[in-house]
Parts: sequence; structure tokens; C-alpha cells
Amino acid sequence: MIGRRLLDNLVQSRGILYLFDPIREYEKGDAFENLHGMLAQLSQRMVAAGTFPGGRLPHHLAVCVTKFDEVSVLKTADSIGVLGVDPDDTRGFPRVMEDEDAERLFESLCGVSASGNAELVLRKLKKFFHQDRIRFFVTSAIGFHLPPGTNRFDPRDYQNLVPAPGGYQIRSGVRPINVMEPLLWLAQSLSADQQG
Repeated sequence: MIGRRLLDNLVQSRGILYLFDPIREYEKGDAFENLHGMLAQLSQRMVAAGTFPGGRLPHHLAVCVTKFDEVSVLKTADSIGVLGVDPDDTRGFPRVMEDEDAERLFESLCGVSASGNAELVLRKLKKFFHQDRIRFFVTSAIGFHLPPGTNRFDPRDYQNLVPAPGGYQIRSGVRPINVMEPLLWLAQSLSADQQG
């Protein structure tokens, strides 16, 4: 059950940023349960307000697969063939370049849920939102480690968040990947809606 204030904000907004944590999903498997409850409450409120056109929520939805810097996430992306490198990136960081590839990675990561029901997340999103209002992104708030003395990604040594006494530490600075892009896409989509 989500809080009333949050629900009020979601009803009034037209953009949603959905963060999917594949590591948490692998360990706890609660993405579907949390998403289902939120969408059920939101859709009930939208129906009551008469703002549920065509049986779909009117929001633009940016789906962000987080923790791209984690070994298991990067290996999954590599194993399904969705990794590329931006030719303008002098550091050579791997990226998921295409929207369809980001969706494929999301779907693949949902397949290793602790609860076994995360595969329902994508179906639920496509049921509640207009297909042309959903876009997938692959992000990392921390980014990849760059070995000292180099300025290039090393596929043998890239994990930036490592265990340390009392928790974790970042090895070589924060280099966010694809963090602003979902917000920019939402802003552009909402602006286009207002102009159209």
C-alpha cells in the first residue's frame, strides 16, 4: 500500500520514473508485488477521476534498469548481446545503445527473480501504459572503475563499488551512466504533450 500523498502526486503527474533494481530482485523478488499494488491503487484513482483513457494510464513511463556497473548485470547484458560502446566515449565504457536492447535486458533480468514472478512486471507495465509512452534505460549511479594510471575501461577490473570494513566503498570516483537521460526524455515527452 503506497502513501496517500505519493498516490496524490502520481495521479496529478504525467511522468513516472520506475527504478528496477536487478540485484534486489534476484535477492528478494518483490518488484511485481510492489508494482502491482501501486498500479492497482493508481488506476482506481484515475478511473474515479475520469482520466483513464482507453483503459490505460496517461503517464509517460521511464523504466530504468539500475546497477549496470554490477558484475551480474553487465554479464547478463553481454550474454544476450546488447552491449556496445559509444564511439565518442574516450573511456570505452560499455553501454546498452538501443531502446529495444534495454527492454531485452530488463526482460532477461526479470527472469532471475527470487520470487519467480518478476516476469509479470513487463506484462503489467504494457497492460497499464500506452506502449508508445514507455521507454527503457540502463543506468548506473556509480559507474565503472577506471584503473589508476589509465583512462580506459578494463573488462577485467571494472567494479567500482566494493566491500569494505563496515559496508562498501567506491574505488575510483563516481561516473554516472545514463542517469539524466530518463529525466530528459520525460521532460521532452511532457513538453510535447503540452504543445500538442
